[in-house]
Amino acid sequence: MIEFQHHFFSKSRQKQNSILFTIIILLVLCISVVGLLIYFLSAPILFIFIPILFLVFAPFIDVPQGVKTGQLIYLSPFLLHTKEKNNKIELHGGTLFDYYFILDPSHNARERKQLILKNYVIGLLNLIDKFRERKEPLEIEATTYFIGENTAKKFGFQNKRINLLQKIILIFNYIPLLISNSIANKSFTLPKLNKARTIRSNTNELIDKGELILKYYERVFGE
Repeated sequence: MIEFQHHFFSKSRQKQNSILFTIIILLVLCISVVGLLIYFLSAPILFIFIPILFLVFAPFIDVPQGVKTGQLIYLSPFLLHTKEKNNKIELHGGTLFDYYFILDPSHNARERKQLILKNYVIGLLNLIDKFRERKEPLEIEATTYFIGENTAKKFGFQNKRINLLQKIILIFNYIPLLISNSIANKSFTLPKLNKARTIRSNTNELIDKGELILKYYERVFGE
């Protein structure tokens, strides 16, 4: 396993709880401000900002809670998977929560995107190590627009069109994706949801590609 450190989870439990409490208070304050604006300006159209606020703040609450309950497991700071269910796991790229806590404000866009890609590859290598001794193959699925189609194939994934439900989920989370994308690029950048697709594989196929993925990691990131 390649060791990694997440800037949030490396803090003490007391500090984590303090941050989460601050986030909740900030969310309540933002909703209160919107509520006051709606009341004093008689502008019910502003109600649209309330679900947007929930979507933006949700990762900062849901991810730590998911890790605490074991529903989410980190493979690297930018790749995590759900708890195994019915012999299957789902891979998820870093959320707005991770982009905020991991990316260095002093880094440029290229450095940020390199760090994200690097941690995707580290996550795959750690996934291979984690399930290497498993006898029964574990199904793996993810929805992504970050990893290129050819790279996904090279790493042992099959590319599929996303289904209607996955499209709805992506559209529903458009604002957090927009913010994450803009943070990664250090400029306003619309997420290219038209390039989103489902990628599928299993642990046996990834293990077979393990050496190739490791060589890619060493060649691209010089480690």
